[in-house]
Amino acid sequence: MPIKRGRTWSTISQLTSTDRKQPNSSAYRQAVLIAGSIYVSKCFISFLNLVYVNFLRPSKNLKKYGSWALVTAPTDGIGKAFAFELARKGLNLVLVGRNPDKLNDVSDLIRAKVPFYVATKMTSIRKSSFFVPSTDGYARAASRWIGYEPRCTPYWTHSVFWCLPYSFPQSAVDAWRFKALLEIRKRGQVKDSMKKKL
Repeated sequence: MPIKRGRTWSTISQLTSTDRKQPNSSAYRQAVLIAGSIYVSKCFISFLNLVYVNFLRPSKNLKKYGSWALVTAPTDGIGKAFAFELARKGLNLVLVGRNPDKLNDVSDLIRAKVPFYVATKMTSIRKSSFFVPSTDGYARAASRWIGYEPRCTPYWTHSVFWCLPYSFPQSAVDAWRFKALLEIRKRGQVKDSMKKKL
């Protein structure tokens, strides 16, 4: 059926074929299907890698790196948990800290192999939760990563949390993390200055 447009006459089929040139829809669908399959496969492989690295991969024998381990700040928090974990794995320890009395106490505890619970003094979070591991849980997870990757996120819930940011370019993630850590540092400095004024 002809349609009148100004002075020109044309049919609907002519308008469709000349005014709108559509790509070959089957080739387009195949391209989208292939791209989607590649993306889903990549996500699935990343998930399998996360499960393997955090739960199935065996930890390395740390004694093959030497019989001694140096632990700094072993009197509190993660340093203390690392000292106990490395001692549990059979390594001799060199403990380096500022307070000799606390160092002797930790050394005696390690020698006695007494079970312990440590709350970290690094953050204001005192109780472990799903996304915040206890210091001994974190040290146990982190010691399994020694000798594998140069940079790691050892606790599995942290790995899950960082999946989204790690999908962006590394420079953007680093800039974001650096800015966030500077803000935390700034708040801590303000808090410390308020304590000193009192």
